[in-house]
This record gives sequence, C-alpha cells and structure tokens, in this order.
Amino acid sequence: MSHAKLFHPKTPEQLKRAVARCARLHSGTEAGEGIELLQTSYENNAISWFLERAKELPLGDYFLWFRKASGITFEDKNEWVPELPVLAGVNMAVVGQLKEIASLSKGHLAVVSNDGRVAVVMDSYSGFLQAEPSPEEIVYELAFWNSLG
Repeated sequence: MSHAKLFHPKTPEQLKRAVARCARLHSGTEAGEGIELLQTSYENNAISWFLERAKELPLGDYFLWFRKASGITFEDKNEWVPELPVLAGVNMAVVGQLKEIASLSKGHLAVVSNDGRVAVVMDSYSGFLQAEPSPEEIVYELAFWNSLG
C-alpha cells in the first residue's frame, strides 16, 4: 500500500454512496442484478466472505475504508465521517494485505472503485439474527457488486 494516500478530511462521495447502498440492499429498499449479499452473526464468516469477494475485484485504484464512521448533522446538513482517514489510490494488487486490515476493521470495511461501479462492503451493527444466534449480538451486513461485468 505504499502508493496509497490519506484522503482527509473530505470523504469520497463514491465511498459514502457504497456504504449507504449496502444498507439499502439489505433493507430491501434497493435491488439490482449481479449483487451478492450476506448477513451473518459471525465475524470470521463476514471476513472470509469479504476477502473472497475482494479477490474478484478487477485491478485498479480503489478507496479503502476501515473502522467505524459516524453520521453528523450540522445546520441541517448530514455528513458521514469515518473514524480514520480513508485511503485513496489503493491498488488491488495488494489484496493479500486485506486480511490483516479486516481483522482490525471491527466490522466496518469497504473497498470501492473510484467511480463506485465496483465495491465490496462490510458494515455491522448491534443486533440479533434468529437464524444465527451469537452471544456477541453483532450483525454483519455485506454486499458485493461489479457493474463492469
């Protein structure tokens, strides 16, 4: 990741849209072809799924976000602000390093192409899945799309 640069303080719109799209896809308010979704209570399942989909991303430059983010409202304007700066210009040739980053992500990780047409996103929230009861009570929602074909 030596070519990556910190993207701060303004978070790229494509990244904001990708994280929001993941939530819409899981809520059923958005649908699309060629989109894969996973909802799980187990972090290791979420990370494995994320890493497998990341291997399918075409080579190119991406935005990389990991760790939490907060929604802030100021003067009637909402802004999505990540806890850590976003990395820009990440080349997917270094996808092998994502495993370490994923283990530090605390359930929040996204790799999004510069135009937003290709992405793999993992987000999480406190909750409970009846189909997968877990004492941690964390739900991981993941989405993958590649509009390039």
